[in-house]
Amino acid sequence: MRDKTLCVNRAPVSHEGFASLATPTYRASTIVFDSAEAYAKRSQRGPDGYTYGLHGTPTSRTLEAKITALEQGERTVLVPSGQAAITIVFLSVLMPGDSVLIPDTAYPPVAVSARIT
Repeated sequence: MRDKTLCVNRAPVSHEGFASLATPTYRASTIVFDSAEAYAKRSQRGPDGYTYGLHGTPTSRTLEAKITALEQGERTVLVPSGQAAITIVFLSVLMPGDSVLIPDTAYPPVAVSARIT
């Protein structure tokens, strides 16, 4: 293999015999699958099927599970920003043409999100 290829391929390191109470931090811009078929079937494992980026890594899923347990909730979904959280709420409950009253003291990007039609 060439040097550039060696730099991006991870070395085979055994994790056997290593146990930690801490959840490892998984950071990945690309999730590797064994085949195209495995990628296509990832959603059959439920909403936890990995796709791309930081969303849905074992690290974020562990945090979501902990928050759900602490709050005695049904499910927790982490998003990368306050703007993303606000947008998810709007998109899940509003229909095109609906109106939302937003106070002047709200987080400024909320007004921008509310204008989406």
